[in-house]
Amino acid sequence: MATILIAGDSWGKGVFATVDGVYGPTGHGIHTILESSGHTVINISKGGGSNWLMMDRLDNQWDNTGRC
Repeated sequence: MATILIAGDSWGKGVFATVDGVYGPTGHGIHTILESSGHTVINISKGGGSNWLMMDRLDNQWDNTGRC
């Protein structure tokens, strides 16, 4: 199967919900569907992120670069 990179904002993180009083990603989303189909998924998405932030992450800059 393929290795797939997901680089996006909150849509890339998947489903958001309130769990135990905390709002955030549940761990389910497009990556879940792809993984269940046998693909390897690398997900560098961040809620509120931007295209520039994804470029920073692809360049291995994981600190707050101010681009989101």
